[in-house]
Parts: sequence; C-alpha cells; structure tokens
Amino acid sequence: MKYAIFLNGVYPEFNMKHFEILKDRIIYCADGGANVLYKYKLMPKMILGDLDSVKTEVLKYYEDKGVEIKKYSQDKDYTDFGIVLLHIYNQSDEYMHNRFEEQRDEFISELDIVVFGATGKRVDMTLSNLKLLEKNKNMKYITEVNEIVRYIDTDTTIENEKGKLFSIIPITNIEKLTLKGFRYNLENKDISRSIGLASNVIEDDKVSIEFKKGEMYIFLEI
Repeated sequence: MKYAIFLNGVYPEFNMKHFEILKDRIIYCADGGANVLYKYKLMPKMILGDLDSVKTEVLKYYEDKGVEIKKYSQDKDYTDFGIVLLHIYNQSDEYMHNRFEEQRDEFISELDIVVFGATGKRVDMTLSNLKLLEKNKNMKYITEVNEIVRYIDTDTTIENEKGKLFSIIPITNIEKLTLKGFRYNLENKDISRSIGLASNVIEDDKVSIEFKKGEMYIFLEI
C-alpha cells in the first residue's frame, strides 16, 4: 500500500501533478493539514493530533462524512507527525507519555509515503521532520516551493527529469562523489558536510549520483 500524510506546514498551490502523486494513496492527516484536505475536497482515512489548528467547520465536515478522528492531548512525547506514523506503522500508543524511558528504534519502514506540509513555518519543526527521512528511505516530502526531498545513502539514478533544478545537502561528509548528467558534474570529489551543493540542473534523460560513503538529502524540482 502507498500512503500520503498531510501536516500543518506550508503547502504549494495544488495542480494536476499533485493529484497524480496522490492517486491510489491512503491519506492520513495531522491536525491543521485537514484544512488543506478540505480546500481540495480530499478524503482522509483518519485525522489525528491535538486538533488545535483545525477549523471548526472542517472538523464538522469530516465528522459528518464518517472520517475517524482521534484527538490527543498537547501534553505528549510525540509530534502530530509522529502520532500519524505510529498509526501507519501499527505501533502502540502506550509510549505516548514515556517515550524516553527506554531505547526504542522508532519509525523505521520501507513503506512508500509522500508527505505534504512537513516544511515551512517553524525551522525547528522542519529540521525535526527532515530527520525522519533518514529512517524511511521510501518517504519523500513535497515542499511549499514544489521540491521533492528525500534521503539517500547509496548510489542513485534519476530518469526523465531533464531541465529540473537539483540540489544536495550533505548530512555527513561525502567520500568520492561523482555526478553525471548534470550541468555541473563532479568526479570523485570529497565533499564536506558543511558545504551545500545547491541549484544544479539536470541536463540528461538519466543522471547518476555515485559515492563511496556518505548520507545526504537531495532536492528535485517537481
């Protein structure tokens, strides 16, 4: 199964590309993301969170439609995003208030998940959300400026995205990075984690990111 999550961040204006991305996905919603779903007449499987950012008329609309709504106290150890992931991954709520009393390896999955609203508004929340990509290699974020953000730690190819903007933000030092098919190519260059490789352009129908060792976020224009 494939999933989509709507969070309470900043969204792009939706067009046909976004609706195509959402096709055949099960939608979960965290708190104020419900306002965006309502705007585009999208139906979630569930709305979760403390619900302090959902408009009253939106909540009533989805209640009347029979959507499952689960409210949590603001006094909890997880963000609303984390609560949604607990449900998608079928993990228990029992650690909601004692998450840090024991070591737990949380939110690791190979599920295909697209997340809207994970960026924007608060920098701390954006950075916190980005950390979740490191454990979920098939999870991608759609930003408010129509970029797809994903995490990689192994060689990667991208096809059929010619002309699109592309950026790399290292998480660790990157050893022997080679970029092929871009406007600005590299060959076996060591890249410090303090350097951002922003605003490159894809120039071939198939491009590759190859490296010996490292972790990074990649940003690709939709």
